[in-house]
Amino acid sequence: MAARTAAMPLTEVSLWRQLIGTRVGLASLSAVLLISLLRVIFPFAGSEHLYYLPIIAAAFQSGLGGGITTAVVAVALSLLAGAASPASVLLRVMCFLAAAMLTAEGRRQMVRRAEAECTEIGQIMTSIVSSLNLEEVLSTIAERVATAMGMKACSFRLLAKDGKSLLLAGTHGLSDRYLAKGPVEVAHSPVDQQVLRGRIVTVADAASDAWFQYPEQAKQEGIASVLCVPLRTQGEVLGVVRLYSERPRRFSAREVHFVTMLAEQAGLAVKNARLYMDMRARYEHLGEMERVKSEYMRKVSHELRAPLAAMQSSLQLLLKGLLGEMPERQREMVQTAVRRGAGLLDLLDDMLVLSRSRAEAWLIPLKELQVAEVIRKAVGLFQARARSKKVTLEADLPPDLPTIVGYAEGLEELFGNLIANAIQYTPKGGKVQVAAQPGNDTVRVIVTDTGIGIPEQELPYIFEEFYRAENARQVQKEGTGLGLSVVKSIVETHEGTVSVESKVGQGTTFRVSLPTKPRTAMPEVRTASPPAKE
Repeated sequence: MAARTAAMPLTEVSLWRQLIGTRVGLASLSAVLLISLLRVIFPFAGSEHLYYLPIIAAAFQSGLGGGITTAVVAVALSLLAGAASPASVLLRVMCFLAAAMLTAEGRRQMVRRAEAECTEIGQIMTSIVSSLNLEEVLSTIAERVATAMGMKACSFRLLAKDGKSLLLAGTHGLSDRYLAKGPVEVAHSPVDQQVLRGRIVTVADAASDAWFQYPEQAKQEGIASVLCVPLRTQGEVLGVVRLYSERPRRFSAREVHFVTMLAEQAGLAVKNARLYMDMRARYEHLGEMERVKSEYMRKVSHELRAPLAAMQSSLQLLLKGLLGEMPERQREMVQTAVRRGAGLLDLLDDMLVLSRSRAEAWLIPLKELQVAEVIRKAVGLFQARARSKKVTLEADLPPDLPTIVGYAEGLEELFGNLIANAIQYTPKGGKVQVAAQPGNDTVRVIVTDTGIGIPEQELPYIFEEFYRAENARQVQKEGTGLGLSVVKSIVETHEGTVSVESKVGQGTTFRVSLPTKPRTAMPEVRTASPPAKE
Protein backbone atom coordinates (compact mmCIF):
# COMPACT_ATOMS: atom_id res chain seq x y z
CA MET A 1 0.00 0.00 0.00
CA ALA A 2 2.86 2.35 0.88
CA ALA A 3 4.49 1.66 -2.47
CA ARG A 4 1.29 2.58 -4.36
CA THR A 5 0.93 5.80 -2.34
CA ALA A 6 4.54 6.76 -3.06
CA ALA A 7 4.10 6.13 -6.77
CA MET A 8 1.07 8.43 -7.18
CA PRO A 9 2.89 11.78 -7.06
CA LEU A 10 5.41 10.50 -9.60
CA THR A 11 2.58 9.58 -11.98
CA GLU A 12 0.89 12.95 -11.53
CA VAL A 13 4.16 14.77 -12.07
CA SER A 14 4.79 12.64 -15.17
CA LEU A 15 1.38 13.56 -16.62
CA TRP A 16 1.92 17.24 -15.91
CA ARG A 17 5.37 17.16 -17.52
CA GLN A 18 4.02 15.31 -20.55
CA LEU A 19 1.23 17.86 -20.92
CA ILE A 20 3.25 21.02 -20.29
CA GLY A 21 6.23 19.73 -22.28
CA THR A 22 4.33 20.00 -25.61
CA ARG A 23 3.08 23.11 -27.35
CA VAL A 24 -0.41 21.71 -27.79
CA GLY A 25 -0.58 20.61 -24.12
CA LEU A 26 0.58 24.00 -22.87
CA ALA A 27 -1.84 25.74 -25.22
CA SER A 28 -4.69 23.52 -23.96
CA LEU A 29 -4.05 24.47 -20.32
CA SER A 30 -3.71 28.10 -21.31
CA ALA A 31 -7.02 27.87 -23.16
CA VAL A 32 -8.70 26.40 -20.06
CA LEU A 33 -7.43 29.31 -17.95
CA LEU A 34 -8.52 31.83 -20.59
CA ILE A 35 -11.99 30.29 -20.89
CA SER A 36 -12.38 30.35 -17.10
CA LEU A 37 -11.33 34.03 -17.03
CA LEU A 38 -13.79 34.93 -19.80
CA ARG A 39 -16.61 33.11 -18.01
CA VAL A 40 -15.96 35.21 -14.92
CA ILE A 41 -15.82 38.51 -16.88
CA PHE A 42 -18.51 37.69 -19.46
CA PRO A 43 -20.79 35.02 -18.02
CA PHE A 44 -23.21 33.49 -20.54
CA ALA A 45 -25.24 30.30 -20.74
CA GLY A 46 -23.47 27.21 -22.12
CA SER A 47 -20.03 28.75 -21.82
CA GLU A 48 -18.76 25.60 -20.11
CA HIS A 49 -18.96 23.84 -23.51
CA LEU A 50 -15.93 25.80 -24.61
CA TYR A 51 -13.82 23.57 -22.37
CA TYR A 52 -14.30 20.70 -24.83
CA LEU A 53 -11.90 22.30 -27.31
CA PRO A 54 -8.75 22.23 -25.12
CA ILE A 55 -9.71 18.82 -23.69
CA ILE A 56 -10.00 17.29 -27.18
CA ALA A 57 -6.75 18.97 -28.32
CA ALA A 58 -4.84 17.69 -25.26
CA ALA A 59 -6.22 14.15 -25.63
CA PHE A 60 -5.31 14.08 -29.32
CA GLN A 61 -1.78 15.32 -28.72
CA SER A 62 -0.83 13.67 -25.42
CA GLY A 63 -3.20 10.72 -25.25
CA LEU A 64 -5.69 9.75 -22.56
CA GLY A 65 -3.51 11.00 -19.67
CA GLY A 66 -3.23 14.50 -21.13
CA GLY A 67 -6.96 14.64 -21.88
CA ILE A 68 -7.95 13.55 -18.36
CA THR A 69 -5.51 16.00 -16.76
CA THR A 70 -6.93 18.85 -18.85
CA ALA A 71 -10.50 17.74 -18.05
CA VAL A 72 -9.77 17.75 -14.29
CA VAL A 73 -8.27 21.25 -14.54
CA ALA A 74 -11.29 22.39 -16.58
CA VAL A 75 -13.76 21.03 -13.98
CA ALA A 76 -11.86 22.68 -11.12
CA LEU A 77 -11.68 26.07 -12.84
CA SER A 78 -15.28 25.89 -14.03
CA LEU A 79 -16.40 25.42 -10.42
CA LEU A 80 -14.35 28.47 -9.38
CA ALA A 81 -15.85 30.47 -12.24
CA GLY A 82 -19.42 29.87 -11.07
CA ALA A 83 -21.47 27.90 -8.58
CA ALA A 84 -23.06 24.68 -9.73
CA SER A 85 -25.17 21.92 -8.22
CA PRO A 86 -23.58 18.53 -7.40
CA ALA A 87 -25.57 16.89 -10.21
CA SER A 88 -24.34 19.51 -12.67
CA VAL A 89 -20.76 19.05 -11.52
CA LEU A 90 -21.02 15.27 -11.88
CA LEU A 91 -22.52 15.58 -15.36
CA ARG A 92 -19.82 18.02 -16.36
CA VAL A 93 -17.07 15.69 -15.11
CA MET A 94 -18.56 12.73 -16.99
CA CYS A 95 -18.91 14.73 -20.22
CA PHE A 96 -15.38 16.11 -20.02
CA LEU A 97 -13.90 12.67 -19.30
CA ALA A 98 -15.96 11.10 -22.10
CA ALA A 99 -14.65 13.70 -24.55
CA ALA A 100 -11.08 12.97 -23.45
CA MET A 101 -11.53 9.19 -23.70
CA LEU A 102 -13.24 9.28 -27.12
CA THR A 103 -10.60 11.57 -28.55
CA ALA A 104 -7.77 9.46 -27.14
CA GLU A 105 -9.36 6.32 -28.58
CA GLY A 106 -9.72 7.98 -31.99
CA ARG A 107 -6.08 9.00 -31.79
CA ARG A 108 -5.06 5.45 -30.88
CA GLN A 109 -6.97 4.03 -33.85
CA MET A 110 -5.37 6.53 -36.21
CA VAL A 111 -1.91 5.59 -34.93
CA ARG A 112 -2.76 1.90 -35.29
CA ARG A 113 -3.92 2.43 -38.89
CA ALA A 114 -0.79 4.42 -39.71
CA GLU A 115 1.42 1.71 -38.23
CA ALA A 116 -0.46 -0.96 -40.20
CA GLU A 117 -0.02 1.03 -43.41
CA CYS A 118 3.69 1.51 -42.75
CA THR A 119 4.05 -2.22 -42.06
CA GLU A 120 2.17 -3.02 -45.25
CA ILE A 121 4.35 -0.67 -47.28
CA GLY A 122 7.47 -2.23 -45.75
CA GLN A 123 6.29 -5.75 -46.63
CA ILE A 124 5.46 -4.65 -50.16
CA MET A 125 8.91 -3.09 -50.54
CA THR A 126 10.41 -6.39 -49.36
CA SER A 127 8.41 -8.32 -51.96
CA ILE A 128 9.54 -5.86 -54.66
CA VAL A 129 13.24 -6.42 -54.00
CA SER A 130 12.92 -10.15 -53.32
CA SER A 131 12.03 -11.14 -56.90
CA LEU A 132 12.36 -9.93 -60.48
CA ASN A 133 9.40 -12.03 -61.62
CA LEU A 134 7.00 -9.21 -62.49
CA GLU A 135 3.78 -11.23 -62.35
CA GLU A 136 4.73 -12.71 -58.99
CA VAL A 137 5.64 -9.32 -57.50
CA LEU A 138 2.51 -7.52 -58.74
CA SER A 139 0.20 -10.35 -57.68
CA THR A 140 1.76 -10.24 -54.20
CA ILE A 141 1.24 -6.48 -54.01
CA ALA A 142 -2.37 -6.88 -55.24
CA GLU A 143 -3.08 -9.43 -52.50
CA ARG A 144 -1.57 -7.24 -49.77
CA VAL A 145 -3.41 -4.11 -50.91
CA ALA A 146 -6.78 -5.87 -51.14
CA THR A 147 -6.30 -7.53 -47.75
CA ALA A 148 -5.07 -4.38 -45.99
CA MET A 149 -8.00 -2.30 -47.25
CA GLY A 150 -10.65 -4.99 -46.89
CA MET A 151 -11.49 -4.99 -50.60
CA LYS A 152 -12.75 -7.75 -52.84
CA ALA A 153 -9.90 -7.66 -55.31
CA CYS A 154 -7.05 -5.71 -56.84
CA SER A 155 -5.44 -5.84 -60.29
CA PHE A 156 -2.50 -4.36 -62.17
CA ARG A 157 -2.66 -3.75 -65.91
CA LEU A 158 0.26 -2.49 -67.99
CA LEU A 159 -0.02 -0.49 -71.17
CA ALA A 160 0.90 -2.53 -74.24
CA LYS A 161 3.78 -1.40 -76.45
CA ASP A 162 1.35 -0.16 -79.10
CA GLY A 163 -0.55 1.84 -76.45
CA LYS A 164 -3.89 0.41 -77.58
CA SER A 165 -4.66 -2.01 -74.75
CA LEU A 166 -3.98 -2.76 -71.10
CA LEU A 167 -2.50 -6.18 -70.40
CA LEU A 168 -3.05 -8.01 -67.13
CA ALA A 169 0.23 -8.16 -65.16
CA GLY A 170 -0.90 -9.17 -61.65
CA THR A 171 -4.16 -9.81 -59.86
CA HIS A 172 -5.80 -11.05 -56.67
CA GLY A 173 -9.43 -11.88 -55.89
CA LEU A 174 -10.87 -11.90 -59.45
CA SER A 175 -12.35 -15.04 -60.99
CA ASP A 176 -10.99 -16.61 -64.17
CA ARG A 177 -14.36 -15.95 -65.80
CA TYR A 178 -14.09 -12.22 -65.17
CA LEU A 179 -10.46 -12.10 -66.29
CA ALA A 180 -11.46 -13.83 -69.56
CA LYS A 181 -14.17 -11.26 -70.30
CA GLY A 182 -12.13 -9.72 -73.11
CA PRO A 183 -9.30 -7.27 -73.77
CA VAL A 184 -9.24 -3.91 -72.04
CA GLU A 185 -8.97 -1.56 -75.01
CA VAL A 186 -8.03 2.00 -74.19
CA ALA A 187 -10.19 3.42 -76.99
CA HIS A 188 -13.31 1.78 -75.51
CA SER A 189 -12.58 2.54 -71.84
CA PRO A 190 -13.08 6.22 -70.91
CA VAL A 191 -12.05 5.38 -67.34
CA ASP A 192 -8.63 4.11 -68.40
CA GLN A 193 -8.18 7.02 -70.79
CA GLN A 194 -8.47 9.40 -67.84
CA VAL A 195 -6.19 7.31 -65.61
CA LEU A 196 -3.51 7.08 -68.31
CA ARG A 197 -3.51 10.88 -68.34
CA GLY A 198 -2.45 10.74 -64.68
CA ARG A 199 -5.86 11.23 -63.04
CA ILE A 200 -7.42 9.22 -60.21
CA VAL A 201 -10.92 7.96 -61.09
CA THR A 202 -13.57 6.47 -58.81
CA VAL A 203 -16.41 4.43 -60.35
CA ALA A 204 -19.22 4.58 -57.80
CA ASP A 205 -21.47 2.02 -59.56
CA ALA A 206 -19.62 -0.19 -62.02
CA ALA A 207 -22.79 -1.94 -63.17
CA SER A 208 -24.41 1.27 -64.45
CA ASP A 209 -21.55 3.67 -65.13
CA ALA A 210 -21.26 4.38 -68.87
CA TRP A 211 -17.50 4.93 -68.49
CA PHE A 212 -16.91 1.34 -67.41
CA GLN A 213 -16.09 -0.99 -70.33
CA TYR A 214 -17.65 -4.21 -68.98
CA PRO A 215 -20.56 -3.25 -66.66
CA GLU A 216 -22.51 -6.51 -67.06
CA GLN A 217 -19.49 -8.67 -66.24
CA ALA A 218 -18.74 -6.44 -63.24
CA LYS A 219 -22.27 -7.02 -61.94
CA GLN A 220 -21.94 -10.80 -62.34
CA GLU A 221 -18.58 -10.69 -60.52
CA GLY A 222 -20.14 -8.82 -57.61
CA ILE A 223 -18.18 -5.62 -58.19
CA ALA A 224 -19.92 -2.46 -57.04
CA SER A 225 -17.30 0.32 -56.88
CA VAL A 226 -13.83 0.61 -58.41
CA LEU A 227 -10.91 2.88 -57.57
CA CYS A 228 -8.55 3.40 -60.55
CA VAL A 229 -5.09 4.87 -59.89
CA PRO A 230 -2.27 5.48 -62.42
CA LEU A 231 0.69 3.12 -62.15
CA ARG A 232 3.64 5.40 -62.75
CA THR A 233 7.33 5.91 -62.13
CA GLN A 234 9.37 9.07 -62.62
CA GLY A 235 6.39 10.83 -64.17
CA GLU A 236 5.72 8.13 -66.78
CA VAL A 237 2.36 6.32 -66.61
CA LEU A 238 2.95 2.60 -67.17
CA GLY A 239 -0.55 1.26 -66.55
CA VAL A 240 -3.51 1.18 -64.18
CA VAL A 241 -4.08 -0.11 -60.65
CA ARG A 242 -7.70 -1.07 -59.87
CA LEU A 243 -9.17 -1.70 -56.46
CA TYR A 244 -12.58 -3.45 -56.42
CA SER A 245 -15.25 -3.13 -53.70
CA GLU A 246 -18.26 -5.44 -53.24
CA ARG A 247 -20.47 -2.61 -51.99
CA PRO A 248 -21.17 0.85 -53.40
CA ARG A 249 -18.91 3.32 -51.65
CA ARG A 250 -16.77 6.41 -51.94
CA PHE A 251 -13.08 5.98 -51.27
CA SER A 252 -11.66 8.28 -48.61
CA ALA A 253 -8.72 10.60 -49.22
CA ARG A 254 -6.61 8.43 -46.92
CA GLU A 255 -7.40 5.29 -48.95
CA VAL A 256 -6.65 7.05 -52.23
CA HIS A 257 -3.34 8.32 -50.83
CA PHE A 258 -2.41 4.83 -49.60
CA VAL A 259 -3.15 3.18 -52.96
CA THR A 260 -1.34 5.96 -54.82
CA MET A 261 1.80 5.39 -52.72
CA LEU A 262 1.68 1.66 -53.36
CA ALA A 263 1.14 2.27 -57.09
CA GLU A 264 4.34 4.31 -57.16
CA GLN A 265 6.23 1.46 -55.48
CA ALA A 266 4.72 -1.01 -57.94
CA GLY A 267 5.85 1.28 -60.76
CA LEU A 268 9.38 0.94 -59.42
CA ALA A 269 9.00 -2.86 -59.48
CA VAL A 270 7.83 -2.72 -63.11
CA LYS A 271 10.77 -0.54 -64.07
CA ASN A 272 13.28 -2.83 -62.33
CA ALA A 273 11.78 -5.96 -63.90
CA ARG A 274 11.78 -4.43 -67.38
CA LEU A 275 15.36 -3.27 -66.97
CA TYR A 276 16.35 -6.77 -65.86
CA MET A 277 14.53 -8.40 -68.79
CA ASP A 278 16.14 -5.99 -71.24
CA MET A 279 19.62 -6.64 -69.83
CA ARG A 280 19.00 -10.38 -69.85
CA ALA A 281 17.88 -10.29 -73.49
CA ARG A 282 20.97 -8.32 -74.44
CA TYR A 283 23.19 -10.70 -72.50
CA GLU A 284 21.61 -13.75 -74.13
CA HIS A 285 22.00 -12.15 -77.54
CA LEU A 286 25.67 -11.42 -76.90
CA GLY A 287 26.13 -14.94 -75.54
CA GLU A 288 24.56 -16.41 -78.67
CA MET A 289 26.80 -14.28 -80.89
CA GLU A 290 29.84 -15.40 -78.91
CA ARG A 291 28.74 -19.04 -79.17
CA VAL A 292 28.30 -18.79 -82.94
CA LYS A 293 31.69 -17.10 -83.28
CA SER A 294 33.39 -19.75 -81.13
CA GLU A 295 31.71 -22.55 -83.07
CA TYR A 296 32.81 -20.99 -86.35
CA MET A 297 36.40 -20.66 -85.09
CA ARG A 298 36.34 -24.28 -83.94
CA LYS A 299 35.05 -25.62 -87.26
CA VAL A 300 37.43 -23.55 -89.36
CA SER A 301 40.42 -24.45 -87.18
CA HIS A 302 39.52 -28.13 -87.24
CA GLU A 303 39.03 -28.21 -91.02
CA LEU A 304 42.32 -26.42 -91.67
CA ARG A 305 44.37 -28.42 -89.19
CA ALA A 306 44.00 -31.84 -90.83
CA PRO A 307 45.29 -30.89 -94.33
CA LEU A 308 48.00 -28.67 -92.82
CA ALA A 309 49.22 -31.54 -90.63
CA ALA A 310 49.28 -33.79 -93.70
CA MET A 311 51.34 -31.22 -95.59
CA GLN A 312 53.76 -31.01 -92.66
CA SER A 313 54.19 -34.79 -92.68
CA SER A 314 54.93 -34.79 -96.39
CA LEU A 315 57.48 -32.01 -96.03
CA GLN A 316 59.15 -33.85 -93.17
CA LEU A 317 59.50 -36.89 -95.44
CA LEU A 318 61.22 -34.70 -98.03
CA LEU A 319 63.65 -33.34 -95.42
CA LYS A 320 64.53 -36.85 -94.24
CA GLY A 321 65.49 -37.79 -97.80
CA LEU A 322 63.01 -40.65 -98.08
CA LEU A 323 62.02 -39.43 -101.53
CA GLY A 324 65.58 -38.73 -102.68
CA GLU A 325 68.22 -36.14 -102.01
CA MET A 326 67.41 -32.48 -102.54
CA PRO A 327 69.68 -29.64 -103.57
CA GLU A 328 70.62 -27.30 -100.69
CA ARG A 329 68.49 -24.46 -102.07
CA GLN A 330 65.40 -26.69 -102.17
CA ARG A 331 66.13 -27.99 -98.67
CA GLU A 332 66.22 -24.44 -97.28
CA MET A 333 62.87 -23.64 -98.93
CA VAL A 334 61.28 -26.83 -97.51
CA GLN A 335 62.65 -26.05 -94.04
CA THR A 336 61.12 -22.57 -94.25
CA ALA A 337 57.79 -24.12 -95.28
CA VAL A 338 57.98 -26.58 -92.36
CA ARG A 339 58.70 -23.75 -89.92
CA ARG A 340 55.86 -21.64 -91.26
CA GLY A 341 53.54 -24.63 -91.20
CA ALA A 342 54.42 -25.32 -87.57
CA GLY A 343 53.52 -21.73 -86.74
CA LEU A 344 50.17 -22.13 -88.47
CA LEU A 345 49.52 -25.36 -86.56
CA ASP A 346 50.25 -23.55 -83.29
CA LEU A 347 47.82 -20.81 -84.30
CA LEU A 348 45.09 -23.34 -85.13
CA ASP A 349 45.70 -25.20 -81.87
CA ASP A 350 45.38 -21.94 -79.91
CA MET A 351 42.19 -21.03 -81.76
CA LEU A 352 40.74 -24.46 -80.97
CA VAL A 353 41.60 -24.09 -77.28
CA LEU A 354 40.24 -20.53 -77.16
CA SER A 355 36.94 -21.44 -78.82
CA ARG A 356 36.49 -24.46 -76.51
CA SER A 357 37.34 -22.53 -73.35
CA ARG A 358 34.83 -19.80 -74.19
CA ALA A 359 32.15 -22.40 -74.79
CA GLU A 360 33.21 -24.16 -71.56
CA ALA A 361 33.76 -27.18 -73.79
CA TRP A 362 36.30 -29.53 -72.24
CA LEU A 363 35.82 -33.24 -72.57
CA ILE A 364 36.75 -34.15 -69.00
CA PRO A 365 33.77 -33.53 -66.68
CA LEU A 366 33.96 -31.24 -63.68
CA LYS A 367 35.84 -32.90 -60.84
CA GLU A 368 37.99 -32.28 -57.79
CA LEU A 369 41.64 -31.75 -58.66
CA GLN A 370 44.99 -31.62 -56.89
CA VAL A 371 46.49 -28.38 -58.18
CA ALA A 372 50.01 -29.51 -57.31
CA GLU A 373 49.69 -32.55 -59.59
CA VAL A 374 48.41 -30.45 -62.49
CA ILE A 375 51.29 -27.98 -62.08
CA ARG A 376 53.91 -30.77 -61.82
CA LYS A 377 52.61 -32.30 -65.04
CA ALA A 378 52.75 -28.94 -66.86
CA VAL A 379 56.28 -28.25 -65.55
CA GLY A 380 57.43 -31.74 -66.61
CA LEU A 381 56.20 -31.18 -70.17
CA PHE A 382 58.41 -28.11 -70.55
CA GLN A 383 61.60 -29.24 -68.76
CA ALA A 384 63.19 -30.37 -72.02
CA ARG A 385 62.49 -27.05 -73.71
CA ALA A 386 63.90 -25.14 -70.71
CA ARG A 387 67.11 -27.25 -70.72
CA SER A 388 67.58 -26.71 -74.45
CA LYS A 389 67.51 -22.94 -73.83
CA LYS A 390 69.68 -23.32 -70.70
CA VAL A 391 66.87 -21.82 -68.58
CA THR A 392 66.23 -23.11 -65.06
CA LEU A 393 62.60 -24.24 -64.53
CA GLU A 394 61.57 -24.85 -60.91
CA ALA A 395 58.35 -25.58 -59.02
CA ASP A 396 57.71 -24.59 -55.41
CA LEU A 397 54.61 -26.46 -54.26
CA PRO A 398 53.72 -26.76 -50.55
CA PRO A 399 52.22 -30.09 -49.40
CA ASP A 400 49.09 -28.48 -47.88
CA LEU A 401 47.58 -27.04 -51.07
CA PRO A 402 43.77 -27.45 -51.09
CA THR A 403 41.97 -29.11 -53.96
CA ILE A 404 39.92 -27.15 -56.49
CA VAL A 405 36.99 -28.08 -58.70
CA GLY A 406 37.62 -27.76 -62.43
CA TYR A 407 38.88 -29.31 -65.68
CA ALA A 408 42.35 -30.87 -65.61
CA GLU A 409 43.02 -30.41 -69.35
CA GLY A 410 41.99 -26.78 -69.18
CA LEU A 411 44.26 -26.07 -66.23
CA GLU A 412 47.17 -27.88 -67.90
CA GLU A 413 46.69 -25.65 -70.94
CA LEU A 414 46.51 -22.59 -68.65
CA PHE A 415 49.75 -23.31 -66.78
CA GLY A 416 51.42 -24.66 -69.92
CA ASN A 417 50.86 -21.38 -71.80
CA LEU A 418 52.26 -19.33 -68.92
CA ILE A 419 55.33 -21.56 -68.58
CA ALA A 420 55.91 -21.68 -72.35
CA ASN A 421 55.77 -17.88 -72.60
CA ALA A 422 58.12 -17.49 -69.65
CA ILE A 423 60.70 -19.87 -71.21
CA GLN A 424 60.29 -18.30 -74.65
CA TYR A 425 61.14 -14.78 -73.49
CA THR A 426 63.76 -15.61 -70.85
CA PRO A 427 67.35 -15.44 -72.14
CA LYS A 428 70.04 -18.07 -71.61
CA GLY A 429 70.99 -18.49 -67.93
CA GLY A 430 67.63 -17.12 -66.74
CA LYS A 431 65.14 -18.69 -64.38
CA VAL A 432 61.41 -19.54 -64.44
CA GLN A 433 59.65 -20.44 -61.19
CA VAL A 434 56.14 -21.77 -60.64
CA ALA A 435 54.87 -21.40 -57.05
CA ALA A 436 51.55 -22.08 -55.42
CA GLN A 437 50.03 -20.83 -52.16
CA PRO A 438 46.77 -21.58 -50.31
CA GLY A 439 44.51 -18.54 -49.89
CA ASN A 440 41.11 -17.70 -48.45
CA ASP A 441 38.95 -20.29 -50.27
CA THR A 442 41.38 -19.97 -53.20
CA VAL A 443 44.63 -21.34 -54.55
CA ARG A 444 47.12 -18.77 -55.85
CA VAL A 445 49.59 -19.83 -58.56
CA ILE A 446 52.49 -17.48 -59.37
CA VAL A 447 54.62 -17.87 -62.52
CA THR A 448 57.76 -15.69 -62.37
CA ASP A 449 60.55 -15.30 -64.89
CA THR A 450 63.72 -13.21 -65.28
CA GLY A 451 63.02 -12.52 -68.93
CA ILE A 452 62.75 -9.43 -71.13
CA GLY A 453 59.66 -8.09 -69.35
CA ILE A 454 56.68 -6.22 -70.81
CA PRO A 455 56.56 -2.44 -71.33
CA GLU A 456 54.23 -0.79 -68.79
CA GLN A 457 52.12 0.92 -71.45
CA GLU A 458 51.40 -2.45 -73.09
CA LEU A 459 50.30 -4.34 -69.96
CA PRO A 460 46.57 -3.45 -70.32
CA TYR A 461 46.44 -5.12 -73.75
CA ILE A 462 48.38 -8.36 -73.37
CA PHE A 463 45.26 -10.50 -72.73
CA GLU A 464 43.64 -9.34 -75.97
CA GLU A 465 43.47 -11.75 -78.91
CA PHE A 466 46.43 -11.67 -81.32
CA TYR A 467 48.20 -8.96 -79.31
CA ARG A 468 51.99 -9.22 -78.90
CA ALA A 469 54.22 -6.72 -77.14
CA GLU A 470 56.73 -4.86 -79.30
CA ASN A 471 59.81 -6.28 -77.55
CA ALA A 472 58.33 -9.82 -77.86
CA ARG A 473 58.05 -9.39 -81.65
CA GLN A 474 61.69 -8.31 -81.73
CA VAL A 475 62.81 -11.44 -79.88
CA GLN A 476 60.71 -13.79 -82.02
CA LYS A 477 58.88 -12.69 -85.14
CA GLU A 478 56.65 -15.76 -85.26
CA GLY A 479 53.85 -16.11 -82.71
CA THR A 480 50.07 -16.29 -82.55
CA GLY A 481 49.32 -13.72 -79.85
CA LEU A 482 46.59 -16.03 -78.53
CA GLY A 483 48.36 -17.73 -75.62
CA LEU A 484 47.41 -15.18 -72.96
CA SER A 485 43.88 -14.85 -74.36
CA VAL A 486 43.53 -18.59 -73.79
CA VAL A 487 44.90 -18.16 -70.26
CA LYS A 488 42.35 -15.47 -69.40
CA SER A 489 39.46 -17.41 -70.94
CA ILE A 490 40.27 -20.58 -68.97
CA VAL A 491 40.74 -18.63 -65.73
CA GLU A 492 37.33 -16.95 -66.20
CA THR A 493 35.75 -20.33 -67.00
CA HIS A 494 36.94 -21.45 -63.55
CA GLU A 495 35.62 -18.18 -61.99
CA GLY A 496 39.13 -17.09 -61.10
CA THR A 497 41.28 -14.01 -61.74
CA VAL A 498 44.62 -13.37 -63.43
CA SER A 499 46.92 -10.38 -63.11
CA VAL A 500 50.39 -9.43 -64.30
CA GLU A 501 53.32 -7.36 -63.03
CA SER A 502 56.37 -6.68 -65.16
CA LYS A 503 59.43 -4.47 -65.61
CA VAL A 504 61.38 -4.31 -68.84
CA GLY A 505 64.73 -6.07 -68.50
CA GLN A 506 63.88 -7.58 -65.09
CA GLY A 507 61.12 -10.09 -65.73
CA THR A 508 57.40 -10.78 -65.44
CA THR A 509 55.10 -12.27 -62.79
CA PHE A 510 51.65 -13.71 -63.54
CA ARG A 511 49.32 -14.34 -60.59
CA VAL A 512 46.40 -16.72 -61.02
CA SER A 513 43.77 -17.09 -58.28
CA LEU A 514 41.37 -20.04 -58.53
CA PRO A 515 38.46 -20.67 -56.13
CA THR A 516 38.47 -24.00 -54.35
CA LYS A 517 34.77 -24.35 -55.18
CA PRO A 518 33.02 -22.58 -58.08
CA ARG A 519 30.17 -20.20 -57.21
CA THR A 520 28.03 -21.53 -60.08
CA ALA A 521 27.65 -24.95 -61.62
CA MET A 522 30.06 -25.53 -64.52
CA PRO A 523 28.56 -27.72 -67.23
CA GLU A 524 29.89 -31.01 -68.46
CA VAL A 525 30.94 -30.94 -72.10
CA ARG A 526 31.25 -33.00 -75.23
CA THR A 527 34.08 -31.80 -77.46
CA ALA A 528 37.57 -33.21 -77.62
CA SER A 529 40.47 -31.93 -75.54
CA PRO A 530 43.13 -29.75 -77.18
CA PRO A 531 46.08 -31.50 -78.78
CA ALA A 532 49.27 -31.60 -76.72
CA LYS A 533 52.05 -29.33 -77.94
CA GLU A 534 54.91 -31.19 -76.30
